[in-house]
Amino acid sequence: MKPWHPGEYVFYDFIMRKWVVVDLELNPVDTLTQSFQADDDYHDVMLLDDGTYLVVLLENLPMDLSGIGGLENSDVLNPRLLHLDENENILSEWSGIEAMPLDPDIDNLLFSTVDHLHWNSMQFDAHGGLLLSFRNRSQIVRLRPEDWSIHWKLGGTENQFQIDDPDWEGFNVQHDVHALCDGRILMFDDALYKHN
Repeated sequence: MKPWHPGEYVFYDFIMRKWVVVDLELNPVDTLTQSFQADDDYHDVMLLDDGTYLVVLLENLPMDLSGIGGLENSDVLNPRLLHLDENENILSEWSGIEAMPLDPDIDNLLFSTVDHLHWNSMQFDAHGGLLLSFRNRSQIVRLRPEDWSIHWKLGGTENQFQIDDPDWEGFNVQHDVHALCDGRILMFDDALYKHN
């Protein structure tokens, strides 16, 4: 549960698979994204100062992946980031599958449900860019503020940065990325699949 408008909180309802706004006595006052069929993703929702908000829908896309080494009847989980007004009109949108397509060289395609990105957090940086964390690619991506195109990728096989610390092995399946005001990034490194 996190603060929403004054006197309100928002929490993820795992039964409805939607974000629900409640008052101070925990009475429901609104359910977000009711006009969208896809489930909300449970990791985060962000209210902006102008009353609009960011939310990620988790679309289930049936796909034949047999041509790239996957299964013929696969369901691909696509994180679809939406900037919505209070009436759920789309102001901006970003699709994970379009911006970061499946790649058989780095994505595990051998399950009936393929979660190639596993989006898990978002935050604006000091310049208005949006930082997104993708656990299954061990990668943080910055979207440009003007059009949400990818500006850079940190971590994973498509890393665009050079880290000069010989003892640093990178991060693996991270969560909870935050832009610090001094240009640094803070995250929780799950550090899975490391040998030390």
